[in-house]
Amino acid sequence: MRIRLAHMSKKVFALGLTYLWFCGTALGSQAPIQVTGDTLFLELDPMVSVLEDPSGVLQVRDFTENRTDILWQPSSGNLNFGFTDSVYWVKAEFVNSSSRDLELVLEIGHPILDYIEVHIIRKSGTEMLVMGDKYPFDERPIKQTYFVFPMNLIAHESVEILFRFETQGSMQMPLSLYHPERYIEKKQVEMTCLGLYYGAMAILMLYNLFLFSSVRDVEYLYYVVYVFCLCTFLASLNGMTFQYLWPGATWWNDQVLVVALCGALLSGALLAMSFLKLRTKRPRQFSQFMIFPVAAGILILLSMELPYRTALFLAIGVIFSGLLFGLPMTLIYWLKGFEPARFFVWAWLSLVGGSLILLFNKMGFLPRFFLTENATQISSVLQVVLLSISLADRLNMERKEKLEAQNMALVQDRQARLANEAALVNERKEREAREDAYDIQKKTTETLGIQVEERTRELNNTFEDVRKANHRIMSSIRYARMIQQAILPDPEMAREWLPRHFIWWAPRDVVSGDFYYMDRLDGVTIVAVADCTGHGVHGAFMTIISSSELKHIVRWDSCKDPGEILRRLNHRIQTIMNHNRDKDLLDDGLSIGVCVIRPQDMRIDYSGARMDMHLVRGSGIETIRGDRRALGFDASIHGAAFEVRSLSLEPDLNIYMATDGLTNQIGEYSGKRFGTRRLKDLLCEHAHLPLNVQHEILEASLKVFRGNREPVDDITMVGFRPEIITG
Repeated sequence: MRIRLAHMSKKVFALGLTYLWFCGTALGSQAPIQVTGDTLFLELDPMVSVLEDPSGVLQVRDFTENRTDILWQPSSGNLNFGFTDSVYWVKAEFVNSSSRDLELVLEIGHPILDYIEVHIIRKSGTEMLVMGDKYPFDERPIKQTYFVFPMNLIAHESVEILFRFETQGSMQMPLSLYHPERYIEKKQVEMTCLGLYYGAMAILMLYNLFLFSSVRDVEYLYYVVYVFCLCTFLASLNGMTFQYLWPGATWWNDQVLVVALCGALLSGALLAMSFLKLRTKRPRQFSQFMIFPVAAGILILLSMELPYRTALFLAIGVIFSGLLFGLPMTLIYWLKGFEPARFFVWAWLSLVGGSLILLFNKMGFLPRFFLTENATQISSVLQVVLLSISLADRLNMERKEKLEAQNMALVQDRQARLANEAALVNERKEREAREDAYDIQKKTTETLGIQVEERTRELNNTFEDVRKANHRIMSSIRYARMIQQAILPDPEMAREWLPRHFIWWAPRDVVSGDFYYMDRLDGVTIVAVADCTGHGVHGAFMTIISSSELKHIVRWDSCKDPGEILRRLNHRIQTIMNHNRDKDLLDDGLSIGVCVIRPQDMRIDYSGARMDMHLVRGSGIETIRGDRRALGFDASIHGAAFEVRSLSLEPDLNIYMATDGLTNQIGEYSGKRFGTRRLKDLLCEHAHLPLNVQHEILEASLKVFRGNREPVDDITMVGFRPEIITG
């Protein structure tokens, strides 16, 4: 009997393990999310599936091809993974269970994600949306601080959505589904609360600015700057500054978080040092404390070059080091009887608490909810109020000390009168000493005059030598420009290959880091536009190398496939620039677009490496995106293929290829970039005109926009209308 029971137990154990294995496999994907006409709000975090892609190589086609090696994991209910270099994919399936069409909105509730791809997969096809704070704000489908897009579901329709997230900041991507009216109500409540918060901060700033203008105490100015930097940091963290202040400045939107944080540290440290009067009372601690405002200033400058995450961690480390150094010192002042310090201590303790909650939330240690998301705003309001009270308390204490000082001054005034009489005697002796010093100074001046005259002659000779050397250098650079122009396509041959075209090649300096290329091979016309790293002489060297290798690939290798041309050019540039060594000497490369016109096949093939091509048909414009990686750099994957986009050749089709030098030009009055949207509007508006007229309009528009500002980059643009072979 015991043997039979033991045998039966083994079978049950084996069946249980098999069942658990099948359950674990099935849990890889979540059940479809049922949506009805009564759905007003759904928090999607616990209903989705998640996949970590550490190398960032997965593409959407890898999921649509049903690969068995991709294992989705069910969400833990909190899509917060802290700071990570991995790419994360999220999958959600929605089913419209009602008998009518539904109009909903989906929100990604974290405004500082760098790159977001949304792939909406329906039976009728796939739609792709691209968002993120690395793209201009105006390119968002719905203009909100968070990333929001419409999601329409047909009755009884099933839709699968794949999200791809990549960011240098905190990897948080809370997902929520709203009915439009419910979403509007939510935004109204949020904006009302934010308006009250920033209104209160503005009132405190104006009040203390008024006090500064009245009493001329620099501490109130430090206080105003500190509150302004704190508000700027929080508004940038919430995405409000990106929406309302600099919607097109994606680079500055990243940097402003670190700059505002360091600005708050700089002004806060100066406020603490002035409040505690360290310069006069504790000179040693003053010298030690000066490390923190100096470090904050250096970090503001370094943040323009350092990666965002590195600069942010450095700023947080310096801030907490300053708090750990300053709080005990302030506490000692309080214990020694300096009464205003008590409010000062509680003010900074409240900020430390809120900052720790925010930091642990961004690093993934704490979940997202109302307290963790708004801890900094709550603690900052409490802090600035306590700081204002401490400044007022200290002002009252100083008034009392001033009255006591006035009484003491009366006593000292009598002593001063006696000292004044002695000073008159000393003044007479001093006058006699000044007369003797004047005679000595006069003789010294005469000697110095002779020495200055000799030194001036030496400087004039040196200046003449420098002028001659500069003339020789500029002559060499001008000759280099002639050499660079010689490698560009012959204008007569270009008109033969493309009768209707224009070429805009405008170096920023004497020589350029851009080039263009045209050739014809077996009835196929090849057009390329490239932007090499750097400007001036070093950029020109890169154009000579790249143009020569491109011509060799087309002419001698007879390569007419744009994707293969880019693959070979990437290999050659990496080889030439020593990228195949263990320790690279250089890290240079180029962005390039290659367009192959095949009139016999009525087709156009295009491949790009961080360069797009614009097509204008009638009054509409279409952008053909290139691959998001450049050629030649260390980060460029050796031997990787480039995607080829093929298009039909149509009558009156305008094609434009340009480097980013045009869109990066800065306006004299606006201080903003020329921008892709402005360029597209000009191309659509004037596409019906002859191409040479379009060229003149583009140059004139840029001249008016830029004004007296110097160009910031080389400009190269080629526009053409391909010839169509009929009959």
